[in-house]
Amino acid sequence: MLPGIEGSEGITALALSPSKKYLAVCEKAERAICGVVDISNLNTVLKRKRILTSMDYTCKSFISCAFAPVGYDKSYLVTLSGVEDDPRVIIWTWDKGKCYAQQ
Repeated sequence: MLPGIEGSEGITALALSPSKKYLAVCEKAERAICGVVDISNLNTVLKRKRILTSMDYTCKSFISCAFAPVGYDKSYLVTLSGVEDDPRVIIWTWDKGKCYAQQ
């Protein structure tokens, strides 16, 4: 079981990495949140590796997310913000917890 982040209003999107080692869990909140969870050992307590959110935009949810496919840098994660705000595609270098680019 994966507990939500305090203050979130629920999960809006999920993505499994090509290696099947990480799960991206997007949650609706005052500012959209995407947590990357290490699921390589499901017999232990699931640990969040990173929590991605930005002060540069004010979207409340990510409606879609995806890890970079095999053959690309494994640290990229793409999120799409909700349509109720200014829709935005954000590319994260999730292992560093940084926004790489946004459009």
